[in-house]
Amino acid sequence: MRGPMHTAQPIESHIPATQPESYPEAASSMAALCFRVVALALAAGFWCYYVGRKPFDATAGWRYLTNWGLSLNMLAALWALAGTWIRPLSRANPLLPAALTLSSSVVILYWGLYLISPSLVNANGGLPWYSEFYMHLGTTLFVYTEAWWLNAAPKRRTIALAPVALLGAGYILWVELVVSVVNDSPCGLHQPVCGYPYPFLNDFGASTRYLFFGLAVLGFVSLSTVILTLWQRIARTAEP
Repeated sequence: MRGPMHTAQPIESHIPATQPESYPEAASSMAALCFRVVALALAAGFWCYYVGRKPFDATAGWRYLTNWGLSLNMLAALWALAGTWIRPLSRANPLLPAALTLSSSVVILYWGLYLISPSLVNANGGLPWYSEFYMHLGTTLFVYTEAWWLNAAPKRRTIALAPVALLGAGYILWVELVVSVVNDSPCGLHQPVCGYPYPFLNDFGASTRYLFFGLAVLGFVSLSTVILTLWQRIARTAEP
């Protein structure tokens, strides 16, 4: 007697996808791997020199927004490279929205103030030119490339914006409640106030500084909204 006939199942249905759904195909290429190795190596190298070898307190590198941005970018680069081999990490990089926003803010604030007067942001003469350009522009270009080339845009914008707002508010509270209290430099260019990490902050009166901080948080979230919108549009245009 013949046994019951079984319908053959397509072989493809038993083969797991090599990458999660919506994961950009470019992210599995050799070019992506090389890019991520270079991005992490540069971020880790500059971080070790300018942040890691100094005290982990409010008197050293953690005073500066630039170093917060560099630290976040290094973690995002580490997540991205690890995601090449660790499947759960390849599904989404939750650090990218905040990293994009913080890095963009550093570029806008630093170069905007620098064009007005370098003394507004460089109290001690600044960094070597290559460090200036990497810390205040190069690392930002790397994180934009990682996000827009190798990652899908977040589908739920409000969830992506929440950590961005918390990060902005957290840095402001850190500066106002801790950094300005334990430091006695730099000082203002026009006012005898010292301790805030950038000279222009020491020139502000209390009410002006609080207004500036409030506008900074609003601008931080607004900038993130623009970045996420552009990211989503770029992702849609790249779809086949």
